[in-house]
Amino acid sequence: LEEMIAPGALVMLSPVLCGVFFGTRAVTGLLAGGIASGIQMAISASNTGGAWDNAKKYISKGAMDALIGKLEPDTVSGGRVNTKMSQ
Repeated sequence: LEEMIAPGALVMLSPVLCGVFFGTRAVTGLLAGGIASGIQMAISASNTGGAWDNAKKYISKGAMDALIGKLEPDTVSGGRVNTKMSQ
């Protein structure tokens, strides 16, 4: 919990310090930029999560077993451990 004090202080104090040193227009720009970048990050995280889930399901169905078996002797794909018997 103590590790979160600095990021929390940064978020809380940035608009205050920006307003004191640069004025209300700078605070408006800071908050507008924060909202715009937050929306972009939310959309990106949403799409990335869906892509990871689809890839996990694709691998779990066994679609990549042949390729994975060639690349690595012991791999984990879709929650299964694939082992290649050494000769």
